[in-house]
Amino acid sequence: MVKSSVELYKTLGFSIVICFILISPSAFAITKERINHPPDAPKISFHKCETTGAYDIIIRSTDPDGDDVFYYIDWGDGTFMYWIGPYESGINVTIKHIWPPVTKLYEGQAMAKDIYGENSPWTHFFIFIIGARAIVNTRCLLLFGRF
Repeated sequence: MVKSSVELYKTLGFSIVICFILISPSAFAITKERINHPPDAPKISFHKCETTGAYDIIIRSTDPDGDDVFYYIDWGDGTFMYWIGPYESGINVTIKHIWPPVTKLYEGQAMAKDIYGENSPWTHFFIFIIGARAIVNTRCLLLFGRF
């Protein structure tokens, strides 16, 4: 008399093999380590709109890996733009800003960050507001002789 299905298979001449194969999903993942480089320090230029008094600030940074970039801008007047973007690497981005119309030298700074979190060096800029006029220098502070 057959007591179990296993004995039935044995009496019929079948072999039972139970096999468990455990495969980790990472066994099939092919990983390629990516080396990330920070973007270049932003390049900044200024253009004043005579009708509104606002300035068009054109900022651009190029990432050597071609990654999209974000921008952080400290305007030097107590206001900031926190990581705007992402923008395509190497393209000009135009941002509007209005400094208070008082005679004052403002020192601002900007930084780029790629989508993987690598920060560029700071770019420092100076803008000297004289009432409604401005003198801008992004490399160094000029001695102002004539306005």
